[in-house]
Amino acid sequence: MTQRILLLSSGLIMMVMMGTVYSWSVFRPFIEDHHGLNVEESGFPYMVSLVFYALSMMVTGRYMNQHNSRKVAVIGAVLIGVGWLLASQVHGLVGLVLSYGVLVGTGVGMLYGVPIFLIQRLCNARSGLYTGIVLAGFGMSPLLGAPLIDRMLRAYSVPMVFLTIGIVFLIGLTLCALVLPKALGDVARFEARTEKIDWTRFITMYVLFVVAAAIGLNAIGLSYKVGVDYYGYGGVLMAWMVAGFAFCNGVARPLFGWLMDRVSFATGATMSFSLIGLAAFLALINQGRSPILFALSFGLMWFNLGAWLAMIPVTVKKTFGLESYTRTYGLMFTAYGFGAVVGVWFSGFTLNTSGGMRPVYTMVLVTTMLALATLIAFIRRRWKTS
Repeated sequence: MTQRILLLSSGLIMMVMMGTVYSWSVFRPFIEDHHGLNVEESGFPYMVSLVFYALSMMVTGRYMNQHNSRKVAVIGAVLIGVGWLLASQVHGLVGLVLSYGVLVGTGVGMLYGVPIFLIQRLCNARSGLYTGIVLAGFGMSPLLGAPLIDRMLRAYSVPMVFLTIGIVFLIGLTLCALVLPKALGDVARFEARTEKIDWTRFITMYVLFVVAAAIGLNAIGLSYKVGVDYYGYGGVLMAWMVAGFAFCNGVARPLFGWLMDRVSFATGATMSFSLIGLAAFLALINQGRSPILFALSFGLMWFNLGAWLAMIPVTVKKTFGLESYTRTYGLMFTAYGFGAVVGVWFSGFTLNTSGGMRPVYTMVLVTTMLALATLIAFIRRRWKTS
């Protein structure tokens, strides 16, 4: 019980710190002014960090076990802190990509996977709920972080804010990593299925995860900028809206984690894509005219990224077995990286060429309908009991 409480509390604190990545849309206008970047360029460090986040999780997943997990966590914590510190000293896009994109992204990928891996081994009966609780910290991070970062950026320079974050994260994350359970002893007694991977299921689930991640990360990366620059909402209002979106993202994780302990992947995915379709439809007909509808549409997109991040770990364990969990989950999580590339690049390119959000909303709606059609036609038959 003590190990479980320590794992959940330290994991939750680490996720809150790492979730600052979801406040990137607050940073973007200030970074564009400070470094002289356009909207497409300012999204590039964010996109690269998400790609390296996914890739490092895949690589780490192949080698991590219950005995070296603390070492992996400490290395990841140091990389995150050093990445933010270096980002405070660089000039231009290349420096931001290497410091924030590569180092912070790699560190987050290493550290993020550790508490989730330990939860799957320690919390067998309610792994979905406990995973969702810990991941809620990542999703809800901007709830406090976005308004705080906005105030800091208005009061201090971009390098000073990066430097402050780097120092706090280097100390805080390292301390949390050091108190994680080093090994879980006889937890390995839990029954683990070692059946061969069903690649049809894996690939289908992978593609659907790419779609959901692309839509969610696109919304997260653009929320603040779209509200301020395209719809004329005030910066303070948008900072609080981003905080509300973060609450939606965070609350979806324990909710869908709890749900996945009880229903199949097909049911959870159908619910999620239905909500994404509703969000895209509302955004398309609203076009920013109503702040309430804007908040509802973007809040739903943030909510459903959180839902997928809670569904994936539990579904991977239930479908492919606990023994191969880290390897399979690491490979599955590369879909998150691909989703980042597709979503962030497409939205940046579209905004630079068309100057409006209508093509983005239209593409989200069409893609969601295709994903739902795939679920209805094929997936429900294969995931009735998984």
